[in-house]
Amino acid sequence: MNIVERFLKYVSFDTQSDENSGVTPSTSKQMVFAQYLKGELEALGLEDIELDEQGYLYATLPANTDKEVPTIGFIAHMDTSPDMTGANVNPRIVYNYDGSDIVLCEEENVVLAPSQFPELLDHQGEDLIVTDGKTLLGADDKAGIAEIVSAVVYLQQHPEIKHGKIRVGFNPDEEIGLGAHKFDVAKFGCEWAYTMDGGEVGELEFENFNAAAAKIQVKGRNVHPGYAKNKMVNAIRVANEFMNLLPENETPESTEGYEGFYPESTTGKITTGRNRSQQWGNPALIQVADDVWTLISEAGIEKMHSASSWKNDKVVTDYKLFLDKNEKPVSGDWFSPWRVVMIGSLADVVESTLITDVSPASRLEDTSWIQPGNVSWIYWAYNHGSKDYQIVKKYIDMAVEMKLPYVLIDAEWDEMSNGGTIEDAINYAKDCGVKPLIWYNSSTAWIKEWGAPGPHQRLNDPEKRDKEFAWLEEIGVVGVKIDFFAGDLQETMAYYIDLLDCAAKHKLMVNFHGAAIPRGWQRTYPHMMTVEAVYGAEWYNNAPVLTPRAASHNATLPFTRNVIGPMDYTPCTFSDSQHPHITSNGHELALPVLFESALQHLADRPESYLSQPSVVQNFLSNLPTTWDDTKLVTGYPANHVVMARQSGEKWYVAGINGKDENNTINLDWSFLADGEYEVLIFKDGGSKEKPWTFEHIVSTPADLFNQIELLPRGGFVVELRINKI
Repeated sequence: MNIVERFLKYVSFDTQSDENSGVTPSTSKQMVFAQYLKGELEALGLEDIELDEQGYLYATLPANTDKEVPTIGFIAHMDTSPDMTGANVNPRIVYNYDGSDIVLCEEENVVLAPSQFPELLDHQGEDLIVTDGKTLLGADDKAGIAEIVSAVVYLQQHPEIKHGKIRVGFNPDEEIGLGAHKFDVAKFGCEWAYTMDGGEVGELEFENFNAAAAKIQVKGRNVHPGYAKNKMVNAIRVANEFMNLLPENETPESTEGYEGFYPESTTGKITTGRNRSQQWGNPALIQVADDVWTLISEAGIEKMHSASSWKNDKVVTDYKLFLDKNEKPVSGDWFSPWRVVMIGSLADVVESTLITDVSPASRLEDTSWIQPGNVSWIYWAYNHGSKDYQIVKKYIDMAVEMKLPYVLIDAEWDEMSNGGTIEDAINYAKDCGVKPLIWYNSSTAWIKEWGAPGPHQRLNDPEKRDKEFAWLEEIGVVGVKIDFFAGDLQETMAYYIDLLDCAAKHKLMVNFHGAAIPRGWQRTYPHMMTVEAVYGAEWYNNAPVLTPRAASHNATLPFTRNVIGPMDYTPCTFSDSQHPHITSNGHELALPVLFESALQHLADRPESYLSQPSVVQNFLSNLPTTWDDTKLVTGYPANHVVMARQSGEKWYVAGINGKDENNTINLDWSFLADGEYEVLIFKDGGSKEKPWTFEHIVSTPADLFNQIELLPRGGFVVELRINKI
């Protein structure tokens, strides 16, 4: 029997595996094939043949040399995929393939075509084995078994080919991820082993691939159609929403190689499955040479502009500016926004104010009502907390206790109950000396019908918007957080500016959430206090993705996103949201210094902050949110960052470790003026029992420590006030 005959015999066995059976082998028909193979190996005269009760078949071809050579193994699996039947396989041979379409099943129009599978053209002139289009062929991996057995036969027929001991192993259930879990490696006894599986001729793969699967069940709420409004939950719509949240370009049909397995990679490589380009948002940070960096962004966006991003095509090093749609005509003079390129060291980039410098000057005559400060924020710990008047009061009380000037009442305040309404909450805050900020749905991207929180449709129409903002001004609200914006379209840019103009009219500070990156508006409209446009701490509430990545992510943001404008990360959480964080207390305390935001939303629950040592509470109570000067002390994206920020007579120096291991950081205090400083040092204690260490000293810059060892994902803060010069 030649190799083709042997292969055709093997594929006649139905060996489809079953991921739901819970036994090994997962189907009894795999054992039928294993018994056949055992008999064939016995007939060939192999030794040490063993078929165990779980369907693992082992055999030995003895050495024919006295030389000491390694024992080599060859492995293949017997099962075929559970996705399609393995019964009644009807193979045929296409001789001398000419490159045309191969009709597998005419009546069902099943065609194997080079237009869909271009690799077919690499096999012109070869004989191809195909099915009738109704089953799998089973070449994965009966072709491998046929190769191994035929090679054994060949070596037996050619004793002049000297070889050491060769072991053969055939296993069940590879297609359901269980083929290796009961394979007896010790019994196999090889120094080297190879799996014979599908691939190109001459191809050798030397990496181990591991994959995991998850099953997601989506449940809706079934309600009679006549009574369904605001009650029915359509499971298909929910599933569709979930699918739309998944990374579009990280699916099997869009990836190759490592793509999809390292989603944080920024190699710029194109996904080939659908011939897509990659799109990259601003800012773009590029290391040109050892100490030469470039950061690219834009500034000076007006109503006439759409914003831009970057695309690269098949030449992965070539990036093209890509403008989102201009959907509204422009009349009169038109000018381009600034395309900003910062070039220099990392310090030059981080300390740059170029984005604001080239943006138009402030369009507000009176800015006295604009007051930066720290904010008590409810959402991180309580998804729907703003519905509950009693929970809202807790955050107002926290603001009082910690001497925070503001409280943000987040989404769903229009549904507030449990003892009070939004008006009651605002009055309670004002009576306590706390200024209220409240949240709005922009109603442009995620509206009520899709399950987004309210209030809805209050800001889109200019007349309604003016009336709403006038009401807020009247009842004592001092700022708005507006959420859910739709991309970088021209009409969206115009909407941002309309909101800013109306907010200024009614003396309301603005926080844009779920929004585009800032592009210099913080200078033109100084009441625009902060913008989310960042993968921030809110994601501890949404998914487990941030937990293992937060440290390196946080150690990257000061070099990228925060360079171009204020960033509402919602930092400094010591407890856990829905998903845990594994960054240290010192790391978290450093974030409101590292991350600049004129309204700095402290996201943790009240009891977490109020249980901290008084020195930590005092630090947060008095921490500035705007700065006179900024210096990058040391750092490298994702590895570590130490920054110094000045406010009046004080310097705040904060550093974090982006690594999952200890990191020794060298410090340079030369940015400090000569003199004697009162120094307060916050460091990690290193255990749950001792999460903090504090040190209060008097020192000159020359006598300060020049090196610090940070714990994995750790951090520190130093507060310095000059005593005398």
